[in-house]
Amino acid sequence: KEGKAEMLVTLDTTVPELYHKCKGINALPKVMENLRQYAKNGRVILKWIVLDGIYHDFSEIKGIVDFAKEIGALLCLSCNTYTVEERLSEEAFLLTRRFIQYTQEKQVFLTVYWDHFHKEDSKRLREELGI
Repeated sequence: KEGKAEMLVTLDTTVPELYHKCKGINALPKVMENLRQYAKNGRVILKWIVLDGIYHDFSEIKGIVDFAKEIGALLCLSCNTYTVEERLSEEAFLLTRRFIQYTQEKQVFLTVYWDHFHKEDSKRLREELGI
């Protein structure tokens, strides 16, 4: 929106226990409330970074999409396999694919940084999602 500030925030999960594991602090409720308040007057972009080996169930990341929808935030997706030469595990790949599908179902705008993924993972995701 013209004249309004924009905030990009990495949100690992909306599950308090996993947030604490990722960040080392119990700040999720405060973070989410601050983002709700900020979204009233500015644009919020939530970034989810695929962290291989951290997430084991879609319920651990589903809430990111739901929260983005709730506050009218945009989403972006990146990958942290340390180098683009590293492939995602099958588990992480399937969770990533489901995350993208869920954003489509919920009609939440998502930007995917395809160049942050290994080229074969990027190609497979696009093929399987038909994008």
